[in-house]
Amino acid sequence: MLERKGISWLWLVVLMLVSAIIGGVLAYMFTISYYVSIEYRIPRKEPTLVITDVIFDIYDPKSFMVCVLNPSYSPSNATVTSIALNVKGESELYDVVGTSPSLENGTVVRKGEFLNITCSSIKIGNLTVQWNAFAGKTVIVHVFALNASAANKEVVVPFVKLDVKEANFDPEIGFQNFSITIENPSIINLTIKEVLVTGVGEFIIDDERISPKLPYTLSPGKTVTFTCSASWYGVASTIVEVYTDEGYIIRHPIEELPTLFAYIKNVTFNINMTSRCQVAIENPPESVGYVNVTEIVFSFENESKRIFSFDPRESGIAPNSSRIFVCEPFVWKYYRNKNVTVIACMHQGFNTTSYIARTPQPVILKILEKEKAFDLEQSSIVKLNILNHNSSIYAVNITEISLLGQRITETYGPVQPGENKTLQIGVDWSAQAGNNVTVKLTVVLLNETVKTMEFEFQFLLPAVKLQIEVSPLTTGETMYLNITITNSLSSVQPVTISKIIVSNNTSEITTSSFIHEISVGKSIWVLLTYGKSPTEETNITIMVYTVEGFTFHWKETIVP
Repeated sequence: MLERKGISWLWLVVLMLVSAIIGGVLAYMFTISYYVSIEYRIPRKEPTLVITDVIFDIYDPKSFMVCVLNPSYSPSNATVTSIALNVKGESELYDVVGTSPSLENGTVVRKGEFLNITCSSIKIGNLTVQWNAFAGKTVIVHVFALNASAANKEVVVPFVKLDVKEANFDPEIGFQNFSITIENPSIINLTIKEVLVTGVGEFIIDDERISPKLPYTLSPGKTVTFTCSASWYGVASTIVEVYTDEGYIIRHPIEELPTLFAYIKNVTFNINMTSRCQVAIENPPESVGYVNVTEIVFSFENESKRIFSFDPRESGIAPNSSRIFVCEPFVWKYYRNKNVTVIACMHQGFNTTSYIARTPQPVILKILEKEKAFDLEQSSIVKLNILNHNSSIYAVNITEISLLGQRITETYGPVQPGENKTLQIGVDWSAQAGNNVTVKLTVVLLNETVKTMEFEFQFLLPAVKLQIEVSPLTTGETMYLNITITNSLSSVQPVTISKIIVSNNTSEITTSSFIHEISVGKSIWVLLTYGKSPTEETNITIMVYTVEGFTFHWKETIVP
């Protein structure tokens, strides 16, 4: 009885073992058949790397750690060559640069061993940044190996950063100040120890140029606005960099700063006003607002200076416009033929570039009544009415006159400042009628140690001389002008009249446009309607234009 029972238990054990084996085989067959159906192959020759952890220390932004395992079931060692990451949902990869140990030539991870790789920075474009550039984002870290498939791990980067909320560079307030507003959206306090603005300046601990002073601890969720005193004039773009005691570096690029420009367009020393000077200043169209002049500074060759001040409330210049500033009293009459360096200072905190002007020469000669110098009816003489301008500081003797290839060395003078003398020179110029000629005068300055100056004057010699007679005719209340135009016998060519304009002191009265040729020695008559007959003596001007480009004008007086 006992023997039969023992046999039953034995068979029961055997049956259970057989069932377990058959069940395991069947389970394996059903499981592996799925992977075979999707063409899955268990690697037999390449190692399989695993990222076990990615560690970010919120108090050490200078690096983060990637922990890599080469499992014991890998067939061989693996050589890690690089690390990269991408933001989840985005395809662009960012390379990790500066690792320890170095991955430049590959680092071997032995089978069954761990490798902790310290990563110091990440490359984004041309910049290298800390890990907090991805603060709060979900990233996928990739470890690439020479002889193994890449290992990947998804992690969330701790939310530790500073944000530059606003950088206020306002040129209309001034180029000497600007402000930067910074927010701390992080989970920890951050202490700002330095602010660097590229091209402008560096603001450090206890720097008087930044308020509030550094260092400054910024709590989570708080903002601070720093007011900085430094010139940013001429800086087209910049990068604001913020450094913290904890090691964080925040970069905020500003691609284009608003700006103002101004430049001195010209400086005028008017010889008729020797006690003042005019400076034209332009604000070009690319400026974003008004510029306001506060000072104009003249620097002389003897290193002395003259400063003229202006009220900025009344000296504004709008963009794309210019303005003339009168500097007086400024007696420059005796500071002659010398350089003057001029700059304009703006209320906004910048100066124009230097403008070098030159004062007029010590003697100014002019030819008066140039139209009478060459008269076709006296083509064998030249009459030069020479004025020594009253702004001159020396009397002169005219020692030589050159014209039409001739040199007259007779001395004329002295001619005092403000005085004019008419010189009559015998020279036949009729063959040059209609041509341009140059008359050159050589003068000796009196009361100066044998100093000479030369002056050149350009003349267009007349080829045509017209004569005019005006006879007013009145019919009722309307007056007509009977105008006779004669082409003088001394003219060398005919002319064709194209237009006649008659005007009085206030307005144009009448215009007659026509084409009419006048031969040498011939005349034409033109009857023009003047309008209502004047009740008092009236001066009129008559302008005659020709097809050949000549212009003639006469002044007549109409007596009622």
